Amino acid sequence: MGSASANTKFLWVQKDPLKLETGACLEVDKKLDASNFYRAEQFRYAKKVSAKKCKPSDREISYIFSPRTGRCFEGDSKTNGKKYFVSADLKHCKTKTTEFKRITINDVFACFEIDSKSNGSFYYKKMQPKFCIDEDSSFVWVPYNERSGRCFSINPETMARLKTKKENCRPAKPVYHFKRTGPFKGFCLEKSPYPNNAYSLSVKADNCKTEDTSFFFYKKPGELNGRCYELDTETKGDAYISRVKPEQCKD
Repeated sequence: MGSASANTKFLWVQKDPLKLETGACLEVDKKLDASNFYRAEQFRYAKKVSAKKCKPSDREISYIFSPRTGRCFEGDSKTNGKKYFVSADLKHCKTKTTEFKRITINDVFACFEIDSKSNGSFYYKKMQPKFCIDEDSSFVWVPYNERSGRCFSINPETMARLKTKKENCRPAKPVYHFKRTGPFKGFCLEKSPYPNNAYSLSVKADNCKTEDTSFFFYKKPGELNGRCYELDTETKGDAYISRVKPEQCKD
């Protein structure tokens, strides 16, 4: 605890006796009546100071986890936080034995690191989905359209969905399909080889590039510069077409 002047002392005061987090440290006149300090009139010196001024020795400190907020606090052990209570780094509340689990905590379904004994009552921390992925995880692709979508990890018990990286839904051996949208443009889709798999994602055009290609140069009327395109030789662009550097049309 910090050092006060000869005529003052440090006092921990709670605005609400039922809520430890409403406490604050004050430097007050030694003769001040501390009973009902917050709600009563005072005529002696009192000033709010850093909480560290009221902090007891490390031997008198304990760490308290709030399952309602998921936050860690340090408080005085003697009164369980009634004479000192401040926010602390979550690592101080981490229990010795933890596990990663897809679970609902405070109405939020996500990947959490939780204490194994209480299933999260004594400690939890929201984590990135990758920490809850293992060899038994199942994934489903939910398309937004044919060019994009989102990958979800599925809880086999509740069927609740957890967002995860797109790579988890990517087929081991994808197939590529080019879709032409105009005379000189189109896009390449990476898809699953299985019809019942909805995975479909727009990727770089080079993935759809055929073995046999040729180059085609075109300049619009009224313009000085033209553009060069590489396209599949067989269908003249239905299977692949992509704009390339103009120099590739020199030959």
